[in-house]
Amino acid sequence: MVTEDYQKLIILREHRDYGTLDRLLEKKWFRPYYVPVVQYQLLFPANPPSPYSALLFSSRAGVRAVSSLVRFIEKAHCFVIGEETQNALCAAGFQGAMERFLTIEAFLHHLADNNRKDIKAIHYYRGDVVKNPNLGRDIAQLGLAYSEQIVYKTSLIPEIPSSIRAVMQELSYSSKSLMGYVALSSRGMGHWDDLIFYHGLAPLYRKGHLFCLSKDIAQGSKIMPQSSITMPSEPTTTSLIACIESYYKRSPSGS
Repeated sequence: MVTEDYQKLIILREHRDYGTLDRLLEKKWFRPYYVPVVQYQLLFPANPPSPYSALLFSSRAGVRAVSSLVRFIEKAHCFVIGEETQNALCAAGFQGAMERFLTIEAFLHHLADNNRKDIKAIHYYRGDVVKNPNLGRDIAQLGLAYSEQIVYKTSLIPEIPSSIRAVMQELSYSSKSLMGYVALSSRGMGHWDDLIFYHGLAPLYRKGHLFCLSKDIAQGSKIMPQSSITMPSEPTTTSLIACIESYYKRSPSGS
């Protein structure tokens, strides 16, 4: 049962799906509010990959878009970026070989530093926003064939929901608790800041504390002062949860 003693957090998600972070937060002493700052639309049908291709996934949305193809990819070798992407692929029923990397850059370094004779080609299921424009070139320079398919489109919410603004207002007058914000992507962070400016909520927002999954996301914050930003030692869900818990146990009121 949620009581007033629960710490309230606004989670800046990229879509409405719940993931590992959400389930862990709800089991602990937090009351999460979700804002899908970036939403996605799946594009069907996704095409089955070549039987010789290793597969690359960098988001849960990409996994969901090809979930109906599990029977085609169950014997493929999969590279996944991020803990939540890995969990999504396992939940979809994939039982084949899988390697997880924290970032695309770490994945490319792995390919460059290891002579992967077992990998001949890589097929990437991605969204419409290009986050790594040189990815295909970098993979090709390693002597591997590269192909990709856009399997979902993204859109930005036009405003912060009134219910979320009400929660922010309520917490701003409370001396018991400090509003926490959790940013999980650079794009979501940037759009959230734009919406904060749009609604004139910057002074209110700065009274809270921001938790970012990674250093890159934290550096993209245009409003929250760096002294009010905390990030985990590594960009994983487990580390982020520990980081949030440690902060509030150390200073429950944010003072």
